Amino acid sequence: MLADSGCRITASRQQNCADDEAWPLARISSAVEREDPDAILFNGDFFYREAACPVAVESWCESSPAPVAGMPFTDSAYGWLADVFVPMAPMLSAAPLIVTRGNHEACHRGGNGYFYFFDPREGTSSTCAPVLVNGQLTAAPTVPSESYAIDLAVSPGRTLRLAIVDSAGGNDSAVDSYAAVQRPAYQRASMLTAERAGRESWLLTHRPIYALITTEFATPGKPFTPWGSADQAAAAWGLLDTYDLIFSSHVHVAQAIQLPGLPGQLVLGNAGTALDPATGYPLPTTGEVVGTDKSYPAPTSGWVDVRFGYVMATPQSSGGAWRLAMRDPSGSTFATCGLRNRSIFCRSTS
Repeated sequence: MLADSGCRITASRQQNCADDEAWPLARISSAVEREDPDAILFNGDFFYREAACPVAVESWCESSPAPVAGMPFTDSAYGWLADVFVPMAPMLSAAPLIVTRGNHEACHRGGNGYFYFFDPREGTSSTCAPVLVNGQLTAAPTVPSESYAIDLAVSPGRTLRLAIVDSAGGNDSAVDSYAAVQRPAYQRASMLTAERAGRESWLLTHRPIYALITTEFATPGKPFTPWGSADQAAAAWGLLDTYDLIFSSHVHVAQAIQLPGLPGQLVLGNAGTALDPATGYPLPTTGEVVGTDKSYPAPTSGWVDVRFGYVMATPQSSGGAWRLAMRDPSGSTFATCGLRNRSIFCRSTS
């Protein structure tokens, strides 16, 4: 399990793509291959090379292709080679991938490549094809594609159903009209994961339903909410009872949040892209979705570890129980989590 892997190249922020400590995706990919997994769950944000490499840091990203001039999106075939297919080559051949679309695969960003290369459904490759609006080539709108489910056989009589919800769009800091656009995707996923004997279900969606962002991102003079994605929290409200776990990314840390009566939230946004600050994640005293009449219960536990890596998930003997080993780019375990009875608990081991 992993996500948020690309090397960040924008006009204002650059990551050292030539340094495998600063951008360790190739090392992580090799470590994942050595695990010999049965399946790889990748939760979006493959593509981060969204600008030409600035001359001042040319040695960091001189091989990064600039976006194609005149196109209303930032990805290209060469960009996907640099950000994904070359560094991820070992793991791409190690096991089947089950993927979700991240916000960096929105149609005005890397959406074309995502639907060409990674969406598993027939007939979706042109989802992000640009459209003519008043004679101007314009990016297609980013709207949720239809939710679907994939079943993995765990053991005789035990199945893990993965519900895939496209949360590439939406507002993180405030609830707006996109929440209503997003809600049908969660409604369908809830229907797909109706309770059935021998089946447990996980929700896979890029933007987390409840995850904490650091107070270091607070903007002076503006109200700060610690929750990571307001539109998703509003859209999914009341539709989470069928899940044992919510697996998301988007926030560039490793994180586990538990709210009473709800499935544990696992966040893994640490597979290579520049990490968020290591401090400033106090537990909130409320789960209020600001700007709505909806409120989640306050969290009972939260755990954050800010370092690069991935997770190896291993089923335990009882239904719904899993061991989650958090590994660093070398494959060494730095934390362990247990999932049981829809609750997740983690502890750092190094």
